[in-house]
Amino acid sequence: MNAVETSITIRGMQEFINSFDRLDENVQRAVQTGMREGARIIQQEQRRLILARNNKDGSPSRLANLIKIGHISSNRKGTYRIFVGYSSEALK
Repeated sequence: MNAVETSITIRGMQEFINSFDRLDENVQRAVQTGMREGARIIQQEQRRLILARNNKDGSPSRLANLIKIGHISSNRKGTYRIFVGYSSEALK
């Protein structure tokens, strides 16, 4: 039996792989940007609802300024989370 030797040369494969890595980074940045913008909308609506009601004594509520947007976190499955609301320090 004769041995057959084959070789294939693919030029630009590393650049191709690098472009996929950059694509993943761009998608992650876009998701995080969208989450922050969505969190701002939720924060504004929560503040609007609170400011629409006065305290029992008729004074305006100061709670609206305590609503904060937290940091984005993710788990191993790639699920992203962002906290919008009162921090535990604000409630004390």
